[in-house]
Amino acid sequence: MNACHQIRLVARRDLVERARSTAFVVSTLVTFALVIGLVAAPAIVPDDTGSWTVAVSSDIAADLDATLDTLVPPDVTLRLEPVGSVELVVERVEAGEVQAGVGAGEVVVGVDTPPALETALRAALSTRALTRRAAELGVDPTTVSAILAAGDVPVRRVGDEAAHAAGLDRSVTLALVATTVLMFAIVVYGQWVLVGVVEEKTNRVVEVVLAAVSPPRLLAGKVLGLGLLGLGQVSGLVLAAWVTSRLSSGVALPSATPATAVAVLVWFVLGYAFYATAFAAVGALVTRQEEAQNASLPLVLALAGIYMATTTALSSDTGAEGLLRVLSLLPPSAPMTMPARVAIGTAAAWELAVSVALMLAGVVVMIRLAARVYVGGLLSTRRRLPLREAWRSTPT
Repeated sequence: MNACHQIRLVARRDLVERARSTAFVVSTLVTFALVIGLVAAPAIVPDDTGSWTVAVSSDIAADLDATLDTLVPPDVTLRLEPVGSVELVVERVEAGEVQAGVGAGEVVVGVDTPPALETALRAALSTRALTRRAAELGVDPTTVSAILAAGDVPVRRVGDEAAHAAGLDRSVTLALVATTVLMFAIVVYGQWVLVGVVEEKTNRVVEVVLAAVSPPRLLAGKVLGLGLLGLGQVSGLVLAAWVTSRLSSGVALPSATPATAVAVLVWFVLGYAFYATAFAAVGALVTRQEEAQNASLPLVLALAGIYMATTTALSSDTGAEGLLRVLSLLPPSAPMTMPARVAIGTAAAWELAVSVALMLAGVVVMIRLAARVYVGGLLSTRRRLPLREAWRSTPT
């Protein structure tokens, strides 16, 4: 039996066994439900940002109505709510019952007051104060209006700034989602490889299998089978998210979404190949499931650290493109960082090529190192084998 046929048989066995397990079916259904729900949420949850309510003390309510109509954005509905006193205005704003308030010549704002509303209220009060002062000096109100109108500066808009800002926010959100999906996918499927190796050692199945298949081929088949299963699940999640977004009228996807989806699939394959062999090597060192979780902790912590560094850099107000660039080129961190850079549009073509080349080299090195540890520790079923001992017990 040639090597390819042996690897294919092992891969098929591991893929079918895991796909039929209750844990896989339940986790897949739950994950799909979460992804579809998160993508569809913006279209389901009502958006009330198109209306503002302002509490106004009774003595100035009439003066502000006409002025504010010309200052608020045209797509916003403004409602003035007269109250008896300035104290009541402050109470309504503090309680979050209104977006802002006006009383006694001052604007009252809270933590959730839209900046555009605050600007409009300040401008309205300034106009009101100027008009009243002009009347006291005997200046005709129409003259004051003409003077104020002459001060308006025309603005030429060549792009929708609001849409641009929203696009940037959506791109960052897409990057965070891509990073999160890859982090959890690599950890989950790496753990499945780990658990599969330990189960075979615990049940002494590995001794029977090794009578027909060499350890390197067994490792290759196991990693390949579970990797194909993982690729299918991740591809399904990406497809489900895309279909849901197309059917949900309230969801606007960034222009980089197709490229990001491809990057997620490519980097899952590379990242899984890099880390799954390491998880398999860890599984070969231990003899019980309880030991497996502790032994794999360094790998999980490393992935969590890379994830936190990437998400922190993406969420930084000051930007951390330098950190993201470095992380996207290093093999251990590239699977989670490069797709994020693709999502926000900062990854150059040469950087993608260099990152893929380094990642492929890293995968080859990791497979060689992990395979040696895997072979050395696979038949040790009585005790947990130290890494150095497993390394030395394998013939070079």
